[in-house]
Amino acid sequence: RLNTRTLTNFWIPDGYKDQPADRRAPRERLSESLDAIFAQTLDPELNEDSVESKLFGLGSESYVVGSHEFYLGYAVSRRKTYCLDSGHFHPRGTDSINFPPGIPFHRLESPEATWPRKAKSNHLFPHDHGYQFLGYHLDARRRPTFRYRYGDILVEDFFEDVLDAQSKAYFRRTLTFTIPSGSTASTNFPAAQPFEFRAAVGQRITSSSARNFSADSLQLRITSDHSGRVRSGATDEVLIPLNPPPGRSTLTLEYQW
Repeated sequence: RLNTRTLTNFWIPDGYKDQPADRRAPRERLSESLDAIFAQTLDPELNEDSVESKLFGLGSESYVVGSHEFYLGYAVSRRKTYCLDSGHFHPRGTDSINFPPGIPFHRLESPEATWPRKAKSNHLFPHDHGYQFLGYHLDARRRPTFRYRYGDILVEDFFEDVLDAQSKAYFRRTLTFTIPSGSTASTNFPAAQPFEFRAAVGQRITSSSARNFSADSLQLRITSDHSGRVRSGATDEVLIPLNPPPGRSTLTLEYQW
């Protein structure tokens, strides 16, 4: 009746206040129950299903069946929308920055072409642009490395917090690209369609060099052997041409605000 698509979010309070001997079986039952719920498919033009994880710190600190890791894995494997409660996912405070929406990498058909965005009726986005999210893994300090794939290009995206000389925190971001030997991922496109990374967007972006940019209150610095360009429009954006060669290569950025 409203002529809009409904987002149906599933949130289940399933925390334990004790420490269960078996942590796997409840998650298997939850996975089976969710599969049974979603077995009846609804028209995607009218309904979009999402799942939301349960948070710790709400009287159930010992064990939560539907943890963040469980629901993230479930959403990726079942191609469901994953809902994050933005009012609670701030384990280190409320000081945050926003990265550009949509897919981070793309090959533009021309320098003036619009960066792709999700249309209301495009339910295949971003897979129709060759993008696939592969999950993440944690290092010894529990810092995540996110993994993506764009055709033959495997991308690993790692963040680390660093202190400058004045003890002010900033992010260092390292993106590692792996292309199998013999792949044509970087050679079967015309020179006018480089593989580009959309590093920042803002109402007004200025540059002091090809590696230093100011995007509103964000300071962006490219510390690897790459250069960026500012593209103006309804919102300005910083694009970094990459075209990684076969094997492994890296792009390193620093974000300060």
